[in-house]
Amino acid sequence: MNRIAGAALLTAALFTAGCAGGSPAEPASPSDSASVAAGAETTSAAPTPKTVDAKPYFEALTSRDATKMAVAVRSAAPGSLAMAYMKHQLNSVNADLDAGLDAPDETLTKKGSGFRSCSDDAETGETTCYTYGKFKVGSNGKLASFSVNGRPLTGRVVLGGGKVVDSSAAKVSLLSAYQTASGYLTVAVKVRTKGAPVAFFDPVATYRAPNGQQRAQSGQSGLQDFGANSQGTRLFFFKGPLKFGGTMTLLMAPHPGDNYGAGVNVTVKVG
Repeated sequence: MNRIAGAALLTAALFTAGCAGGSPAEPASPSDSASVAAGAETTSAAPTPKTVDAKPYFEALTSRDATKMAVAVRSAAPGSLAMAYMKHQLNSVNADLDAGLDAPDETLTKKGSGFRSCSDDAETGETTCYTYGKFKVGSNGKLASFSVNGRPLTGRVVLGGGKVVDSSAAKVSLLSAYQTASGYLTVAVKVRTKGAPVAFFDPVATYRAPNGQQRAQSGQSGLQDFGANSQGTRLFFFKGPLKFGGTMTLLMAPHPGDNYGAGVNVTVKVG
């Protein structure tokens, strides 16, 4: 069993997908609510607007700035897919920050009635662009959902319900999961250690889909080793297509001093 030499991070293109306000929008429906969320948006007697100012949301998304993205979470329709999507993107940024990684620079431009986001790969020099459109607006006038490269978010974003899985090494809870337009399943978790440091072993994570298909992670971001009584966000990538509703198992071990204890498997329900 080998410890991981360094954090592996897939390109931010797995996440970023897509400038003036007032973009045309359709009324949101129940299908535009996140499958696991604090609460769905409530309806009102007022008519749903036919436009939505989506620009601030996507400016925050492409900034990859945790503070701005947290504001954007609150600016989206409560309980919506747009809120859940931004939360997952924020989780990915926090994992990168914990790992000491810099986010790639992105540019946002107007694309028809939607937006386009582009970033350059620092190693290959290749430019990756994504488009956002088909906006949905809640009765409160806030962004509720949209498409990424023409694909709706419906059924592709879930949020954790706050359940904590306890173990002798650490407490782990699901934060969010997202099925990317390119076919990856990405899962973000919060790790909280106890009275001893914790090390992760390779492979750190495996995912077992509802049909029994089991797969090791193809990439990850976040801290590799946690000190005692510490916490952080970890993000894992699995090559898809893989459905929600399965379980992700993390392999970790407490290490008092220079001695490593036996590996501990922690299993988290995803979706």
